[in-house]
This record gives sequence, structure tokens and C-alpha cells, in this order.
Amino acid sequence: MAMEIPLERKKRKEEARQLKRKRIEDAGGVRPRAKADSSSSTNENRGRYAKTSTAFKKSGPPQRNDRKNNRTKSTFQEKHRFGRVMERVPCRNEPRHWTLSMAVPGSVVSNCQTRELRTQLVGQIARAAAVYQVDEIVVFDDKLADHGRGDRGYYRGQRNRSRDQSEQMDNSETSTRQNDDSDNHERVRSDPHTFMARVLQYCECPQYLRRAFFPMHPDLQFTGLLAPIDAPHHVRVEERSKYREGVVLERKGTGSDAGSLVNCGIRARPVEIDRVLTPGIRCTVELDPKVYGSTGRIRGQVVSPAAPREDDGTYWGYTTRLASSINTVFDECPYEGGYDLKIGTSERGDISVDDDKFSL
Repeated sequence: MAMEIPLERKKRKEEARQLKRKRIEDAGGVRPRAKADSSSSTNENRGRYAKTSTAFKKSGPPQRNDRKNNRTKSTFQEKHRFGRVMERVPCRNEPRHWTLSMAVPGSVVSNCQTRELRTQLVGQIARAAAVYQVDEIVVFDDKLADHGRGDRGYYRGQRNRSRDQSEQMDNSETSTRQNDDSDNHERVRSDPHTFMARVLQYCECPQYLRRAFFPMHPDLQFTGLLAPIDAPHHVRVEERSKYREGVVLERKGTGSDAGSLVNCGIRARPVEIDRVLTPGIRCTVELDPKVYGSTGRIRGQVVSPAAPREDDGTYWGYTTRLASSINTVFDECPYEGGYDLKIGTSERGDISVDDDKFSL
């Protein structure tokens, strides 16, 4: 009797398997589905199956879980506002003559506990600025930064020390720094505002130029963990870009009207520009895309960093400057005539851009 039950079960499974295989063959090799729709089917076999598959659909009122899922989905669609921030594509291939500036207090990094978290926070700000095509970032001092705690947390060797030990190490650091500053670069302290500005500049700089402009510094210890902003001016080696960022080398070209040579990230091929510049400075070079395939020396022309934006609207990074106060943000504006439109935000505000009462 015990052997008959497994045999019957095996027989039923085999019959069900054959019935399923027959249904698949009748459907033209398509596995039957309960939710097949004859109107959306273009295959003749699928259409035949859609007519016969209505028997598998559940009948009756909707279940409780179905009503709950539909209600949740409709509520999510009403509250969800993703995609409403940017209604137009940022890169329109049209000249853009206006600029966008953003002022951020340097004290925002004081709430982070470790230097790694501070670096990640600044990296997120840099990436958001690149996404929304911010042309200038101003780091201002709002007089709320905890400089004492920031100094202890920014640099190693400052924790778990008594007051006497701290005074002794501070005195030794001062004397040693006077003798040789280059050997003690890791002990040079910087406030949160300088930290934020340095990391922002590092993120904006193309990768092939960072070694020339950013020496070893404790503020840049964890920048390798940041995701690249991948801005248009971060050009790869194999890309044939019309504009490139470069650093002026100490060498010059040959000839009577030779200009300086610039490292623009093209492998083993410096670009000769149309003028002589001071070695070590950063410049924007305009190139003819046809020169990438040539074998001779590449020649280019030095242009303004705003040329790509004014030419076809290509975003070309942001500039970073420090401001001693919120008033200095506007008083030291680099643009002629100052900022046309100023928008201030606060965590204590109760009106958003989506409210009917909002106006500029």
C-alpha cells in the first residue's frame, strides 16, 4: 500500500507534464500565461493562444491585496515629483551666455565626524554642481564653523592627548615648521572652508592635470574614494574634442613665431599654442578635430574658459572662490554689474518652488 501512493503521484505528475507540453505546442512554442492580451499580440499563434487563455484568468471582485497595491501606486504617482526639476535637456547645443553661481557655507562639513565623510559630502556637492551646470561655487564663512573641533578631526595625531602633551607637540611643530615646512606638510592645518574649496577644485580639475596642480596634502587623502563628476571638460585620451584643458609646459615650439607647449591630455603629443604663456598655468585650448589623425605637431589656439559655453552651450566646469562673509559673496562678484537674480534658501522656510504662492 505504501508503494502504490508514490506510483500514483508519479503518474499524476507525468500526466500534468504531458498536458503542459501539449499546451505549449498548441500555443506555438510560447509558454501559456494567464495575463495574455490578444490585442497586443502580433503573432498568429499568440493570438490563438490569447483566445484560449481566458479560462486561466481569475474571475470575481478584485482581491484585497490588489486594491491595496492600486491605491499605493496611485498615491505614489501623485506625490512623486521626479523629473519635474529639469524640464529641458541641459546640453541644448545652443550658445549660453548666462551663468549660474552657487554659494555654500563651509560650516556644512563641520557636522561630519571623520575626514572621509567630509570628503564624500564635498564630492556630492561637486557632482550636483556639475549635473546642474553651475559655473561658480562660492564658499563663504558664516561664522558657525567649529574650528577647534575641525582641527582635531581633520588631521591625524591630534587625538587622545593631554594638555601638556598638546602644548609640547604644538611647540615642536612650530619649531620644526620654521626649519623645514616641506617635510611637515601633513601637519599644516586648514579650516573647513579651505578644505571644502580645495576638494571642490580637485574634483573639477581633469584627471590628467591633477598631478601638476595638486601636490600631496592631507585634505586630499580620501579623494580617491569619490566618484568622478564626468564633466564634458574631463576629456579622455582617445576623444576628439574641439576644446581641451591643459597646463603650460616650460618648453616651447620651434620657429620664429613658436608658442608655448601645452599638455592637453593627448598621449605624448603636446599642443603648440599661438602665444607664449607662463609655465605652470592652466588654459583652455581650441583644436581642430582633424589634427587628431595627423602625424605632425598639433597646433591650437588659447581661448577663454567661457568659449565652449558661448559656442555651443557645452558645460565647461566651475570656478571656486572663498568669501569671508555673506556680504563678500556679492561685493566681490567677478561678473560685471554683479548678479542679476539672487535666490536665498533656508531650512526654516515653509514655501517651496512647487507652491502656488512661490514667485520671483
